[in-house]
Amino acid sequence: AFGGMNTMETFALDPAGVSAAIRDACLTDIRAFKPGNVSLASPGHGMSAQDFIASAHGMATVIAVPRASVGRRILRAIEATRAVVPFNTNLGIVLLCAPLAHAAESLPDLTGSEIQLFIENDSFGGSDGLFR
Repeated sequence: AFGGMNTMETFALDPAGVSAAIRDACLTDIRAFKPGNVSLASPGHGMSAQDFIASAHGMATVIAVPRASVGRRILRAIEATRAVVPFNTNLGIVLLCAPLAHAAESLPDLTGSEIQLFIENDSFGGSDGLFR
């Protein structure tokens, strides 16, 4: 089985869903206890968890805007972050999520079986064939 999912389902990743997933990932990250890093339990480096929460809410929508290039997503997300906090609270996660948001928009409607086939056999001609 493929992670317990119904392999006949198709996957549609709309901008609102991508935005919510990115925001939730950011909020989950700030809840995690990470010694030496800012979390709900410990401020640091002149920043608090609230700065990271504000950043998550500020950038999540603009990073998932349809038809934007990866570079545009990064720029808009950092601009949105700087509009709500004066710190570099999320550059790393923005650099991670911008290409993922771009790829999510580019996914064809594949069934779980087709995704499993791609993973197991690379039968789509590599990731270039899947994410054009």
